Amino acid sequence: MMLKITGNALPPSITGHPIEDRATPQTSERCKSAIGARASATVRLRPQWVWHRLSDPCNWPQFLEHLTDITKSDFDMDEYTWSVLGLTCKMRLTVREPPLHLAWQSGSDPQMQLSGEIILEPLDWYTHLTVQLNYVTADPHLTALLQTLELQLQRDVTRMAQVLERGLCEPS
Repeated sequence: MMLKITGNALPPSITGHPIEDRATPQTSERCKSAIGARASATVRLRPQWVWHRLSDPCNWPQFLEHLTDITKSDFDMDEYTWSVLGLTCKMRLTVREPPLHLAWQSGSDPQMQLSGEIILEPLDWYTHLTVQLNYVTADPHLTALLQTLELQLQRDVTRMAQVLERGLCEPS
């Protein structure tokens, strides 16, 4: 899904938590592209086990193809540096509600703002996993790269479910 927006609007999150626009004045003057994607899968594991693997963003590059690296800050347990589509940006966990909800948002990078969340819904012994990603950029090159985000995210979430299930035993 792609929207052309101007001003300070960001796509809403799944849960309705506000997502603030931290754009610098020069980028909020230009036309921005807002690209959002949502994908879901059912994981044949309990939410606590899925949370155990997904609550650490450093594990995400093995599931999400457009992320090349995530490193945790030495000083702040909720701050990370992400490498996304050739850009490096600071991300901050904004919601941490074990074992069901994790959300994040980027800092004030003028090239691209990011936000997203992971929602885990219990289904008896299974978990319904939903990942929502939102990107806002004024850079036409980044907009072109993000055009396939929805299709890529569905493949990534399917792979995420398979990796979580494959050969892994639930902790007791």
